[in-house]
Amino acid sequence: PFTRSGFYTPKGLFTQAPIFSDLPRLPAPFAQALYTSALFTDLSFSARITIVGLLLQMIRYKSSEEMYLRYDKMTAMELFQESGVSTELIEGF
Repeated sequence: PFTRSGFYTPKGLFTQAPIFSDLPRLPAPFAQALYTSALFTDLSFSARITIVGLLLQMIRYKSSEEMYLRYDKMTAMELFQESGVSTELIEGF
């Protein structure tokens, strides 16, 4: 009963969203990263794996009030760069 959502760029289909109800339950945000990584066919594997740094940052940001305030002051680009997210991934998505 569910259909995948598609994300398009001027080049055409970039990726599709997985149907999570068909997949084993895993904690967020790891499930999203795991289940979507293979769907980004226009990005190299080495670019896709750089999302791991961002996932680690997502765990840290609520670890203390101090960390939360630190992350709250950052722009998305600052967070991506600090996390080691590749330029290919940033520009591709």
